[in-house]
Amino acid sequence: MRKVLVVDDHQANRIALTSILRDLEVSLFYAASGSEALKLVLHHNFAVILMDVNMPLMDGIETTEIIHSDEAYKNLPIVMVTAADNSSDALRKAYEAGAIDFVYKPIEPEVLLSKVSQFVELETARINAEANREHLKVILDSAGEGVLGLTLAGDITFANPKAEAILGLAPDSLCGTNIRAFIYSSELEEQIRKESRIFSTLKERNNLQCDTECWFKSDGTTISVEYTCESTVTVEGSSTAGVLIFQDITLRKLRETREKYLANFDSLTGLANRTSFYEHLNKSVSRAKRSKELLSVIIFDVDHFKCINDTYGHHAGDTLLREIGQRVSLTLREGDVVARLGGDEFGIILYDISEAMAANAVAHKVIESFSQSFSLNDIEVDVSLSVGVAIFDNHSMTSEELVRLADTAMYQVKHEGRNGYRLFESEMMKASIEKRELHMLLQRAIANQELYLVYQPKIAIDTKKMIGGEALLRWKRKDGQNISPAKFIPIAEESGQIIALGDWVLNEACKQVSAWGKNALPISINVSVKQLLTRGFSQNLEASLVKYRLDRNLIEIEVTETGSIEDQQKVSEELQKIHDMGIRISIDDFGTGHASLDYLRKLPFDVLKIDRSFVKDIGLDEHDEEIIRVIMAVANTMGLDVIAEGAETLEQLQFLSKIDCHHIQGYYFSAPLSVQEYTLMLKDSSNILAPKFSSLTSYLKTNVA
Repeated sequence: MRKVLVVDDHQANRIALTSILRDLEVSLFYAASGSEALKLVLHHNFAVILMDVNMPLMDGIETTEIIHSDEAYKNLPIVMVTAADNSSDALRKAYEAGAIDFVYKPIEPEVLLSKVSQFVELETARINAEANREHLKVILDSAGEGVLGLTLAGDITFANPKAEAILGLAPDSLCGTNIRAFIYSSELEEQIRKESRIFSTLKERNNLQCDTECWFKSDGTTISVEYTCESTVTVEGSSTAGVLIFQDITLRKLRETREKYLANFDSLTGLANRTSFYEHLNKSVSRAKRSKELLSVIIFDVDHFKCINDTYGHHAGDTLLREIGQRVSLTLREGDVVARLGGDEFGIILYDISEAMAANAVAHKVIESFSQSFSLNDIEVDVSLSVGVAIFDNHSMTSEELVRLADTAMYQVKHEGRNGYRLFESEMMKASIEKRELHMLLQRAIANQELYLVYQPKIAIDTKKMIGGEALLRWKRKDGQNISPAKFIPIAEESGQIIALGDWVLNEACKQVSAWGKNALPISINVSVKQLLTRGFSQNLEASLVKYRLDRNLIEIEVTETGSIEDQQKVSEELQKIHDMGIRISIDDFGTGHASLDYLRKLPFDVLKIDRSFVKDIGLDEHDEEIIRVIMAVANTMGLDVIAEGAETLEQLQFLSKIDCHHIQGYYFSAPLSVQEYTLMLKDSSNILAPKFSSLTSYLKTNVA
């Protein structure tokens, strides 16, 4: 409720005024003198004071003058109550003292009520406006955006704390500064300055919903700003000023720039990524169709990259990928595109080449660039690539088909031993289609009971006895077609199907050895490195031995070392578990893969098998014969048994016998046998093998060096 002060030295007058004002919703306060009035003013906020002019000691004019002399009360409305007419000297003095109106005695109630009501309403409006102003100030001070008041010329008239934080100046320093100080750099040449849309908005009385600009903070650093600007317009429609609301979006812009970069470039190597690669390729294909120029795609990956990662760590692997990107980029023409497609796979787009041989030349150049070792963790590492090349066919080929052809050519290189390049040929596609078909058929081979085992005997030529055999997997489709292991085993290795096949072979071989009973001799089972990398292989082996009640000396594990073992530590641990079970372990195809001597030193092998690729050239290639002698020397030094596989001729057997390699597996003595045939061999091997040994004995006697 608003307060009204009545000042009069006569009680009767105070009562009369109270009687008139009693219907107003106000609180009435009374003072009998000027001094009392001053005290009340200090403790209350009055909407209006009704001041009697003539009072003893301190009259109303003097009291009014004292009240308005204080800055805090200079706007306090004071209405003089007097019997004097409006031309008197007292009237003039009252106005000079600060009175804003007069009520004359005798008082007319309607006049007094009207005047007091107006001042009460004005006070209410003032208090509400003050509250709104304070509320608005709180909002502006707590706003997450900068707010500036602007003149039409761009001078700042108001700034909230957030504007201070963004621009780096206190509000007091901001006020009076022109907004151009932040929009334009003093170092910019006048002719390249761009007029901000802020000023056109102010001049044209528009509302600018959103715009972005580059601004400069007080220290000269650059920020990206997003803002809205509205002009304030009078009732006549003229623009008087404006309000600018803005925020610093520098981090957002950086993030957007980063996201845009990552959408097109590989974060590790800085090369184009897969998305960008295909965007370039799609455009190149369209251009090639129009121009009839040759277009080529090269796809390559790093041979045995996982082994490098596992050996030297992922940080070293990342370093290698970055250096590969840099090295390959240096071999290309300006305008050609090189991209990292994922993992260790890269792609190259060659525009407007003159002929297919030019693409081959680039592939050769890329491979040659890897002749120099890479330094990883201060260790020199040799790296090779498998590279596939494909040429665009103008007729109907899509980008995806072109890449698939190059990919097919790359896998042909891998199939041929890696570290090289091949241009796609139509025969490769046939092979690729056949490979996919076999992969699909192989998935159903076990369920369809299309797989079976054959067994090839192992013979000791010094004792003329059969000493065991090897279980070999075969596949005969329902349509009667036999699929060579040379075809389906690599597919199984690549697809991971080798795990299921290996489990089936292990179970079937153990079951068959158990069925042979007392006639059984040790059977070796081929085990893929991928099986050894699968948790629980040794437990599965143990479970099979227990299930079929087999002696540990009846099962031998053959580990192929074709290709490098990517996780040697894990393989070593699994082989050690198998060795500790009393199972003999042989390394198959010795000498044809990588790091053979290192394997022999670190892994628990008992038997070393000389690969047939060396045995077949005995008598034809002295180098292969020397390799076999070296292998025998290594085996003797390390205390390993040796068996030579692939022996087919008497000449080969003579050489092997001469260097004391007495354990033989090969077609001279026997091809792989069915279960029934092998069962007969177990029962009567002496008689069955007798003719073979007789021929061998005669040959050795007649060909003594």
